[in-house]
Amino acid sequence: MANPLDLAGAKEYLGATAASDADVQDALDAEWAAQVGACGDRSADYPDDLLQALKRRVARNLAMRGVLLGLAGQDAEGGGAQRVYGVDPEIKRLERRYRKLVLA
Repeated sequence: MANPLDLAGAKEYLGATAASDADVQDALDAEWAAQVGACGDRSADYPDDLLQALKRRVARNLAMRGVLLGLAGQDAEGGGAQRVYGVDPEIKRLERRYRKLVLA
């Protein structure tokens, strides 16, 4: 089971980032494992939409590292902290048809 996205590809997608190579690789490894868990191992025939979802997963993982307790700063009106949701709608859309159906 080979990850189709390497460190160089992830960094190219991220563009300018303050994250170290070790942090990007850590996020990439974690998100690849999460995607395989959710969608199965498709490394033999890896479609473009799953690759885009993996890139976005890595970017979201790195962005969330700076958000403590899932709360973002104040809103535009100066109100309280806003909750950062755990589901990215674009990742969900890209992975939808590959998701494993779990029956309990």
